[in-house]
This record gives sequence, C-alpha cells and structure tokens, in this order.
Amino acid sequence: MKGREFFVKAIVLLTCLFTLSLSTSWALPCNGDFNGDGDVDGSDACLFKWDFFRIDCTGTLASVPKTGQVTSYYPKDDGDLEEGVAGPNPRFTDNGDSTIVDNLTGLIWTKDNCGTEDMTWEAALEYIAGMNAGTNQNFNHTDWRLPNVRELQGLIDYERCDPALPLEHPFVNVASLYWSSTTFSGSPNIAWLVNLNFGLLDFDEKPSVGPYYVRAVCNRQ
Repeated sequence: MKGREFFVKAIVLLTCLFTLSLSTSWALPCNGDFNGDGDVDGSDACLFKWDFFRIDCTGTLASVPKTGQVTSYYPKDDGDLEEGVAGPNPRFTDNGDSTIVDNLTGLIWTKDNCGTEDMTWEAALEYIAGMNAGTNQNFNHTDWRLPNVRELQGLIDYERCDPALPLEHPFVNVASLYWSSTTFSGSPNIAWLVNLNFGLLDFDEKPSVGPYYVRAVCNRQ
C-alpha cells in the first residue's frame, strides 16, 4: 500500500472514530437506510467497502460486499462460498431525473452516458467540469466528477455479463469501456478503464479516443 493511500485512510478512520465518539446520531457513515430494512440501526453502514473509505457504526472496518456470483464451477470457488456482506434490496433507486442512487455505496450516477464516445481522458474531465459549470446538462447537481476505478468496479455483478451489472439495474445505454479518473502508476500518460459489459479492467493512453465512455458520479448529500 502506498504511503499516501495509507495516510489518507488513517486520517479518514480517525476522523470517523472521533465523530462516532461525539454522537452516533449524526455520524456520516451511518446516515441513510442503505440496506432497505426501514431503519438506521448501524447495520446499514456495514455495507460500505473500505475501498470507499467507510467504516461501520461500531468503529470497525466494513465488510466487503458479495461479488454477486452464485454459480459454482468448482468446490470452494466464489460461487460456492458466496463470501461477503449481502447488498441492499433494491440495490439502485431511480430518482426519475436521469440520476440513480446506488444504495450500496451512497453514490449518485448519471443514468445515461455523458458526452460522446470519442472523448479523450482529459476531454472527459473537461466535459464533467462543464456539467458543474452549467454549460453541459447537470441534472441539478454541481459536484459531478469522473469516478475512480474502484467506484466503477463497485457497480459490477460478476454473475452477469453484457452488461456485468446487477439484474435489475436502471442504467441505460450501457457500453463497454468507461474512463476512470485513476492514473496507471506505471505511466502518468495512461488511465484505468473499466469494462461494464464484461466486468474487466483495462487501461489505455489518456489521449486515446476509444470508443471510451463516461458516466459521471457524485456523493449523496
């Protein structure tokens, strides 16, 4: 683990623990009925991955959600064991305004692709900046960003492909490779891509035009 990533996670963890020690009623990781059980009792936050800098309401690290795979191809494989925490039901909420809430992560996504399929990595960032500035359609949000690679991977249901998304997902026009905001550590000229059709991870040079697609994301307030 890189020193910077460890430092950031340590700061987030300490901040969350301090918040919890003051008042669990308004601690950010606990807000919202994320697992759809009709209450906010602390079980909700255990659905969040450590990848999203979340902890549960007891101050311990959150468990990793199930991958979605239920078909077993060999004893003790993922489909056999089905390890991880079960996700919320429903997984997604369609807001009816061309945005979608992921009830697992609390992230808000655009329902459709943004911009065109021939944008470079920098053009994708600039397009989303235009959304926040109001020059591109922003669906009444001004805090959109290009998702990082783990946020995109968090959408994938490994039981499925074409698209590799949960069965009743409300996204439209799901394509193949989507730009992430994450740069490949081996070269600053390369960025990670996530294939939402097949659940694969890929990368390419930032000036490439693909076709690569864009979905904007922002945090639920």
